[in-house]
Amino acid sequence: MPNFTQTTACFLMTLAGAAAAHSETLVMEKHTVHDTMAANHDALTFLKPQGWTVQGGVKWYLNSTHQACLEVKVANPKSLEQVETLPWSYATWITNPVFPLQTGSNYMGNIVMQPISDPREVVRTLTIPAFRPGARIVASQEMPEIAKALSASMGCNVRSSRIRLEYNVNGQAVEEDIYVSIYVTSFNLGLNNAVSYLWGPAWTPFALRAPKGELDALTPKLLTIVNSAQFNPQWYAEYSGVCKLFQLRMANDIDNARRLSETITRNSNEIFEMFSDSYWKRQASQDRLAQNFSDTIRGVDRYTSPYEKYPIQLPSGYQNAWAGANGTYVLSNDAGYDPNVGSTTSWTLMNMAR
Repeated sequence: MPNFTQTTACFLMTLAGAAAAHSETLVMEKHTVHDTMAANHDALTFLKPQGWTVQGGVKWYLNSTHQACLEVKVANPKSLEQVETLPWSYATWITNPVFPLQTGSNYMGNIVMQPISDPREVVRTLTIPAFRPGARIVASQEMPEIAKALSASMGCNVRSSRIRLEYNVNGQAVEEDIYVSIYVTSFNLGLNNAVSYLWGPAWTPFALRAPKGELDALTPKLLTIVNSAQFNPQWYAEYSGVCKLFQLRMANDIDNARRLSETITRNSNEIFEMFSDSYWKRQASQDRLAQNFSDTIRGVDRYTSPYEKYPIQLPSGYQNAWAGANGTYVLSNDAGYDPNVGSTTSWTLMNMAR
């Protein structure tokens, strides 16, 4: 059996050569996730390969600090390729507490649990038992540049890793990379020498899956789905408002969940103005993280689209990429191919972003 260091080294060498020329034309179409909670808005959009299916959406947890998770599965119906955004929660731990806190209970919207700073250990002890029973970890890779970017934006220590699992789906062996970034922060409560720890995901954890032996080559395409996600500014502002109201609810013992939704709807415009700056800062941060993913994973290129404010990330290995006015992108290596021929959609050939 190869040791863990050897396995990880082979893992990284394989990824470095993952970007190869593609013979087929790839169409990436925009998918919209609608959220019936809050003020009943479209929550976000992302790109997916044409013909792939989407399950799930925004799931709300009104008794938790984070309030909502994006829990979707984007899958190839003809294969075992899949992208999944995983459920998550914030956690808290207090040393020398004035009153006992039961592990696993909900305290002020956070799960009571001792801090785990190592993403690999989080996957081993929490993710696998809850969502991937029977899976085994076969490799992992630290992502220091992503951790550095998240640490700078959050003002606390963050560790980021990609952890590879192997398991079976319907009798077929698959590989899956789980991307996890964990932050841990602490402060002295000033009473009874108690120290309070807050920790959890610094970014939505997600997983890329493919048949065993195919994941490395497919990672750029799968990662495009994740990095293309863009939240609706109106929805994000209202979501931020709900989180703020939850904090007030904890402080003021307001336990009527419906009141949160009514307040958001009634003050929609004011809330949008309040949190719009936060949204654009988040988008800029997401763009930087997408660039860091590009530098870490390789196999992806960034293009300037006439229809987007920020550069978009698409799989590399294609000579030409077009942007459609309908939010769809076409990539091809066929020198004679032109999506404008016979199409009612206007297509613009894009340049790579500098």
